[in-house]
Amino acid sequence: MRRSGVDCIAGYLVLPGELAKDREKAKEFLAKAGITAAVLMRVMIQNEATTQVPGTVWYTAPHYPSFWGYWDYGWSAVYTPGYVKSDTIFLIETLVYSIEQDELL
Repeated sequence: MRRSGVDCIAGYLVLPGELAKDREKAKEFLAKAGITAAVLMRVMIQNEATTQVPGTVWYTAPHYPSFWGYWDYGWSAVYTPGYVKSDTIFLIETLVYSIEQDELL
């Protein structure tokens, strides 16, 4: 967010831990600190996705026009073995609140 020109700081660095349990004191503290908005993010879902990619064979020379052409034909094939890849996919909930107006934006 800072790269986009937004002046921001992580919430755990702003609000002392002992104030986190007292709503009224936290409201007062954030107002005095000039905090006007909050962006809250949490991981909702984490899934693993596995994909199998098959191998391929590529032939780079024309078919054997002669005995020596046949010889080259056998050496002109390139084989790429298949593989399995695994990805971790996250669904992240992002909420933006106006602290001043006490509402979801």
